[in-house]
Amino acid sequence: LANRAAFTEVIEEAAARRRNVILALADLDGFKDINDTHGHEAGDQVLREVAQALLGAPRADDIVARLGGDEFVVLIDTTASHADPDIIAARIEARLREASDRSPYTLSASIGVVEGAAGTWEPTALLRAADEAMYSIKRTSSDRHAQRVALARSEARHRSILELAADAIITVDQHGVISQFNRGAERIFGASRDEMVGRSWHTLVPGDVTSEVMHREHAESANGYFETFAVHADGYRFPVEATFAPLPGSEEFVSIVRDITVSRAVEARLRLAAHHDELTGLPNRRALLERAENLVAGADSAPTAVVCIDLDNFRGVNETLGHDSGDLLLREIGMRLASVTREGDLLARVGGDEFAALCTDLGPAPEAGAVRFTERLLAALGRAFHVRGHEQFVHAYAGVSVSRPGVETAIDLFRSADTAMYRAKRERHRRFVVFDEAMQAEASARVRTESALRAGIEREELVLHYQPIYRIDTGAIDHVEALVRWNRPGHGLVPPNEFVPIAEETDLVIALGDWVLRRALRDLQPLHAVAPGI
Repeated sequence: LANRAAFTEVIEEAAARRRNVILALADLDGFKDINDTHGHEAGDQVLREVAQALLGAPRADDIVARLGGDEFVVLIDTTASHADPDIIAARIEARLREASDRSPYTLSASIGVVEGAAGTWEPTALLRAADEAMYSIKRTSSDRHAQRVALARSEARHRSILELAADAIITVDQHGVISQFNRGAERIFGASRDEMVGRSWHTLVPGDVTSEVMHREHAESANGYFETFAVHADGYRFPVEATFAPLPGSEEFVSIVRDITVSRAVEARLRLAAHHDELTGLPNRRALLERAENLVAGADSAPTAVVCIDLDNFRGVNETLGHDSGDLLLREIGMRLASVTREGDLLARVGGDEFAALCTDLGPAPEAGAVRFTERLLAALGRAFHVRGHEQFVHAYAGVSVSRPGVETAIDLFRSADTAMYRAKRERHRRFVVFDEAMQAEASARVRTESALRAGIEREELVLHYQPIYRIDTGAIDHVEALVRWNRPGHGLVPPNEFVPIAEETDLVIALGDWVLRRALRDLQPLHAVAPGI
């Protein structure tokens, strides 16, 4: 087991790291009698058996230490998973009973258990609270031992919760008059216990919500949870979550109130980050797809257009002006594009140098409306940008897709616009391309070709044809060109213009190049036999 010094380091670190903990302090009952009656060797045996029982008693990764003599302590970190102090004490007692059944000596202990909420406890106070709880239990008389132990533990736990809890714990009567106000409440509401006891709960939480909850809970005897706004002593309002429940056997209610200002702000930032691009502040790909999915899901939904825009050779901007200037230019591009969108349109940054726009107001001729929308976006990029004293022109290509029967998801619509955009980039002479059914067939064929080519490289379906280059003066072969062909099963010999561009657009170009290089080197010796001069 850990000793007192090691345990002190552990508990001080837990306090510094603002962990939620449960501390169980166990003092052996009748240990002095064992030493006196059976000798110190028997006492040492008992200490070893108790240590073995305590190891892993609540959970395997908890810290168990012997503080000295017959006093042991268990520290349980409950930050990641909540644990009930009564259950912890019961488990320790059960382990001691199991050990006692195997031992010639009776092993039992008085156990004090307290909780420490993150940021509200310090090691000395927590140990003192556990020590008081333990001795409170130890002092109970034997004739009603079980009942008094439970009562003492409950009272000790209640005191520790009130003193150490980070949340506000407030007790009120049936008229809403405050009778108990803990330190957490003082911190959260900025008012002292003396100031608040005797005052109305509604000075803290105005409105009828708590009155309704109190009436309902008094009738149903069940916990009531609600979120509302509370009032600080300085006058400002802040969000809280609260539970309200009647105290059994009394006319009072207890409420646990937590300030959720920070968590609300974090949730808002997370929602913003999940749906917006950090650099430009525009919606991101996820936000665009969610909006598009909502638009195309309805059976009677209006035609929707997605426009994908790719900035041509934007890498050159980063390489010449630097990434900081590139980021500034992207922000300027985002603002320029946003300036020509209308209410109801959605502009998003969906990749490094890619933007996309969603439009539903397409007019009576949806495709023509989508074309006008795209032309407006591209025209906005036609004017020069000025970044840190440099005049920069941006050339962009766009792909357009309009929702149509058979397009069931936003992914389909977005993928179609993306396919059309890459067609525009390949052809170069058109700034944008509108997706059509023929393009869909071509795109499907390209996907099948890519898959077949990947398998074909692994199956050695490629062949090299060598084109000799002759010297004019001697007529001898000077060198050869290696020309790759694909002997695709069921299709015959496929020329390079039908599969090399697909390889160049994917990672297959690396595997294809490696295969050609290895085969050419392997064929070099037979080529020398035919043409020694190469």
